[in-house]
Amino acid sequence: MLCGFLSGDGSVQDRYPHYEIDFYPDDKKVALIYRGIFRDLYNKKLVIRKQRRYFGNCFSLRVKYKKAFMHLKSLTTFGRLRWRVPRFVLKEYALKKAWLRAFFDCEGYVNPNGKVIQIQTVNKAGLKQVKSMLNSLDINSNTYKYERKNKNWNTNYILCITGNSIENFSSIVGFNHSRKSKMLKKLIFKRWDGRIWPMRRSRNV
Repeated sequence: MLCGFLSGDGSVQDRYPHYEIDFYPDDKKVALIYRGIFRDLYNKKLVIRKQRRYFGNCFSLRVKYKKAFMHLKSLTTFGRLRWRVPRFVLKEYALKKAWLRAFFDCEGYVNPNGKVIQIQTVNKAGLKQVKSMLNSLDINSNTYKYERKNKNWNTNYILCITGNSIENFSSIVGFNHSRKSKMLKKLIFKRWDGRIWPMRRSRNV
């Protein structure tokens, strides 16, 4: 989950002599979960601060900690163009769900009117991994390429979850994010319009 959070709304940077790990969630519940995981892994309690950034108000959890930095960098790569899903996550069902839930908490967008869950990123290789993991969990998705008008801007890649896979996503992955969780429930209600509800899926493999 920590890797999923940092791949979405975080950064892991070597700015010698400092080793910086920053996380900027826009939801208090997500901030608390991240702080709890960090404390359990590295025995270090982070301070949650409110912060104004270019994308709006958010929470800030920042630390300079070489031990955690070296451990995280041994697991995978980070950065807008370079983040990847750790290899060990790809091998286990429960770890796939945990990483995806954390990543969608940060990068997922729920549109009840458009009846879609989306992710948009400039990282084509990373998104390909996300699509493959979703598929292995019986969550189908489609990906699209969006060329920006400004040639100096990176190409965007969009992943969309629609149809019955919305219910699959809800029961298997879901959100910790308070607002997105509510929006997902609203989306499912709109899809079924209060008339026919899908059978609850088993959480067993």
